[in-house]
Amino acid sequence: IQSNAGSMLATSGSPARASSDNGTVTNDDLTVTWSKSSIVAGGIFRVFLRASGTWATVMAPTNGYYIHIGSDSKTVSLRKVTAGVHTVLGEALPWYDLSTSSHKLHFKVSGTAVQVRCWEGTEPSEWDLSVTDSDHSSGNLMFGAWSTSGSYTVTVDDLVSATVSDTFTGTD
Repeated sequence: IQSNAGSMLATSGSPARASSDNGTVTNDDLTVTWSKSSIVAGGIFRVFLRASGTWATVMAPTNGYYIHIGSDSKTVSLRKVTAGVHTVLGEALPWYDLSTSSHKLHFKVSGTAVQVRCWEGTEPSEWDLSVTDSDHSSGNLMFGAWSTSGSYTVTVDDLVSATVSDTFTGTD
């Protein structure tokens, strides 16, 4: 952590990973500002909620919901991993430029609702992706960065992780 922001250096074949120590959370509402130092082919940044188990692979724990953002792509996808098997739940196209500027992410898991929105500037009121799924009921916040060629740094700032007290089971 430097200047109140966390950084993860992903190098070719060597992941950068971080996990919270705030205990297991059932319903989580996460907002975070993130940026990358450069555009790297094969670069991946992931944010996990309700993550559990050990890092089963280089870039994922055994279970959880996650946002998958490619360094060289404008696509953000909402995915889950269950017993090490990955499933794409939805994708949003395109939502940000391929620059190294700061981007915002809002990721919420409450009841069976799994929602995400990404933006630059003012937060929109609509979710980019909203699905219902009941495979994971609790877990931790985790981050991961990876590169298949070259290296880059992902910086995470303005992180707010709040427990959601009112669960929602639809897709508002």
